[in-house]
Formats: sequence, C-alpha cells, structure tokens
Amino acid sequence: MSTTGIRSSIRPPRWSSSPGWTFDGHGIRLLPVALRYSWPSELDLMAGQAGLRLRERYAGWDRRRFGSDSASHISVYRPA
Repeated sequence: MSTTGIRSSIRPPRWSSSPGWTFDGHGIRLLPVALRYSWPSELDLMAGQAGLRLRERYAGWDRRRFGSDSASHISVYRPA
C-alpha cells in the first residue's frame, strides 16, 4: 500500500524551552523550563490516572467553544 499523497493531521508532540521565574530571598532568578505540548486526549488520560475527570473544555480563556479546529484548549478537571 502506498502512502503517497496521504497527509496526516497528527503532529508529534513539540518541546519548547522558556524561562521560569523564581522569587526568593536572593531576588528574582530566571531558570530554563522545558514544556511539552499535549493533546487533549493525553491530558484526559493522565487526569483519569490521577483520579480526575473532565468537567469542561474551552478553546480559550474567554470560554470559546472547543472544536476540532481549535488551536488551543483550556481543560477543567474535577475529582472523579
């Protein structure tokens, strides 16, 4: 079977590095932080393993409806 011409909508997880902030008696320090982008389904699985279940999911902080074309998500979990 040839895969020529078939495009997948599944993208691999991306990693990024950004500064993290710490505030202590020595002042403010910037430290590197590695972030991994996770699919909503991955977060749901991890939350379930931690005893949580999905309560709500939005496309943004303004509570826009989440859909397959959403570029981001805000997921709210509660104890199962």
